[in-house]
Parts: sequence; C-alpha cells; structure tokens
Amino acid sequence: TRLITGSQTLFGGKVQLQFGRLTWTSIFSQQKSKKETVLIENGAQKQNFEIRSDQYEENKHFFLAQYFRDQYDYALSGLPNIKSVVNVTRIEVWVTNRSNVTENTRNILAFADLGEGKQNNCQGNPGGYTTGVEPANEANNLYQWAANQPLIRNFSTAVPALNNQVTAPGPFQQAKDYEKVENARKLSDQEYSYNALLGYISLNNPLNNDEVLAVSYEYTYRGQTYQVGEFSTDGASGQEALLLKLLKPTITSPKNKIWDLMMKNVYSIGAYSLDR
Repeated sequence: TRLITGSQTLFGGKVQLQFGRLTWTSIFSQQKSKKETVLIENGAQKQNFEIRSDQYEENKHFFLAQYFRDQYDYALSGLPNIKSVVNVTRIEVWVTNRSNVTENTRNILAFADLGEGKQNNCQGNPGGYTTGVEPANEANNLYQWAANQPLIRNFSTAVPALNNQVTAPGPFQQAKDYEKVENARKLSDQEYSYNALLGYISLNNPLNNDEVLAVSYEYTYRGQTYQVGEFSTDGASGQEALLLKLLKPTITSPKNKIWDLMMKNVYSIGAYSLDR
C-alpha cells in the first residue's frame, strides 16, 4: 500500500495604506489544499468512486423493441448464462444526418409501434395483434398498412397522409408516433455495437436531444426468422421511404411509451483499461 498526497496552494494579498502619519497594512491569505489517497495493490491502482442514479449514459443505449425490455431481467436472472432464445443476426442503424454526408443515406419513415406484438406496448392502436409477442413486421397491422400506402411510401406526401389518418392504425402525431427524416445516415459497423441475445444497441457517441434514431433488424427465435423494418437492400428505391422501427424521436417525453426503449441502467465511471 502506498499513500500519495496532493500539493498545497497558498493564495493571498497585501494592502498598505497611509493616512498622514498613520500607516495601515492588511494581509489576506487563503490556503487551498487537496489530499488524496490512492491504494496500490499488486501494481494496480484502486480508487473509490460515486455515481448518482440519474447520471446514466443518456441517448446511447436502446432496446430494439419493448419485447426485449420486458425480457431483460429474466434473461439476466441466470448469469453467467443468459436465458434467451433470441439471436439478432442482422441490423441497420439510421440517424439524423448532421454531418451532411452523401453516402449511405436514405429517406426514412420510422414508427414507434412498428413490430410491437402487445397492445400495452404501443403508443397508438395499430390493431391486428398476432398471438405471439415477439417483434415482427407482422406483429400488428401497421407495417402492412403503411407499406401499401403510395402517399406514405412517396415520402414527400407522407406527413399530410399520416396526420390526416383518423382511423386505425392512426391517428398519427409526428415526433410521438412517427418521424420523417430526409437523407438519414446509416451508421457504419464501427459506430455502434449490439447485444444479439439481449436485443439492445450501444452507440459510440450519444445523440443530441433533437436527433432521430431508427433501426431495421432480423433475428432468429426458436428456429424461425423474423424481421422488423426494412433494410436498404429490400427493394424500396430512389426517393421512396424506408419503413423503420423508431427508437428515439426528436421530442423525448417520459409520458410516451417509446421513452422506455432508452436504457437507463448503463453508467460511465470515467476510467479506462479497467480490470474486472
């Protein structure tokens, strides 16, 4: 064990005044010091740290669907083994194009309820829920409806078409039920990582509050393959919009269902090269 102590700093000032034969001298001083103790064991440094519960990494980690959030605690209840029969095999991640790049960009329409198989996990009322709760384009009526609406697929006419939809799967409210992003940027594999068994993604850099995050992904479940959203290679061409699963809208509110997709249990301790 070795103790390492910090340095001390002394700050002060001197004022000297004279009034006739009277001389007045004042001295002000303040000592600032900080003492730190660092514990060294077997060549490794150990240091205590404190993190408040509200200091989680915001806008960086997101579940791919409400299903994965619902299964999260159960999946981790048998550590070190993960109780999951899901395996995400393919994923595309799209964000607002702040850097104005021209490669790997597409117009996208992202829906909060896309692929959700339980009514109480949906922001709106897409209807047509299947018997299973696993996320899939067929889990409710939203994808089939939107994919066959030329005014929505046309992108330029999507907003009035969605805002004027008054029957199921609508009505829709932008920044709550859906987001429309022109020339959204597809992230490279080096800009994010994902957990294939637990169904969440982690971005290398946090998003700004007004940025959109949307995904499409494919996974296997009990020998079957399911897809949520559309991949850039699925056939929509030109200015047509890709239909995606919305993970983060431009307006974040705890009152909305989609708020639950942002993970709030991941913390940074501000250190690197840590040993378990």
